[in-house]
Amino acid sequence: MPPKDRALQTPWIRSQLIDWLMKLSDRGWQEENWTNEPSSSSCFDDALDFFDDSGVLDEPRGRLGYVLVDEAEVTAMVALNSALDSVLKEKSTSVEGVTRSRGWADVVEAADEALRTLRGSQQSESRVPVSRLTGPWRIRVDKCLRQGRSAGRCLRPAEPAAHPVCTL
Repeated sequence: MPPKDRALQTPWIRSQLIDWLMKLSDRGWQEENWTNEPSSSSCFDDALDFFDDSGVLDEPRGRLGYVLVDEAEVTAMVALNSALDSVLKEKSTSVEGVTRSRGWADVVEAADEALRTLRGSQQSESRVPVSRLTGPWRIRVDKCLRQGRSAGRCLRPAEPAAHPVCTL
């Protein structure tokens, strides 16, 4: 059985990973904070430094039990690493050049998929049986089930608020 978030050796790094994945999957945030800000290159470098230092892209399998909880998350990190490596091998020297390159859309897509995978792992490990839900939650789930949707989709939390630039 894969480790749960609470059983991870370094859960704070997982939290930071999720924050950086949110930023990498949000073109609007990148535009506002990386390409329109004078100090944008340091923020972009902070993202790259996090991924280098944490090892989640270079050695994702070795991060199982520390930052990642299952093979699906490892696969998502491998895909993100591949997309990011392809873009960084191009000869652009500016943050704007990197984020506006042809391959950057692949990075954003891979980051979004990785974010959904990590969030899905968290939710699947903290599920409450539908039969134990009461009040408005039960009504919400019953409505979703009648519409043919999964109960899990109806109970997903709203997106977190935007994070300040470069801070985690």
